[in-house]
Amino acid sequence: MAAVSRFVSTADVHEGAQPERVSVSVLFEAELDNGESVVVLDDRGWNSSQPWADASQEQIESTARDVVGPDEPYGDQTATGAVTAYWNYIQNILAQHGLETSPAELPAIPHDVVLRQSIIERLVSKHSASE
Repeated sequence: MAAVSRFVSTADVHEGAQPERVSVSVLFEAELDNGESVVVLDDRGWNSSQPWADASQEQIESTARDVVGPDEPYGDQTATGAVTAYWNYIQNILAQHGLETSPAELPAIPHDVVLRQSIIERLVSKHSASE
């Protein structure tokens, strides 16, 4: 049986976004040790009034990790409760794909961020324009 070897968040410029403002969609996948990938979350991302000229690769990568979770606590939920609920949710999604794992194991799995060419081009053009 395949196992999750890493999580990958792929960040792309949000379709239909204003060209001068940071707007990113993020696809969160589980990469399996057999080379296959499973979509975990496909509804994440953010919009900002920040111009691309002020954005950095590190900032995009950090925010991409943040928006896929774990989420902040809400209501009477504690921070620990929010993290536990998030990993239980992720484990349930993986189980729907036939992957057996424990929610306690999931936080230790490496999480990489991949920037699509559309973002790289905006970051590169920003630096080219300032030179």
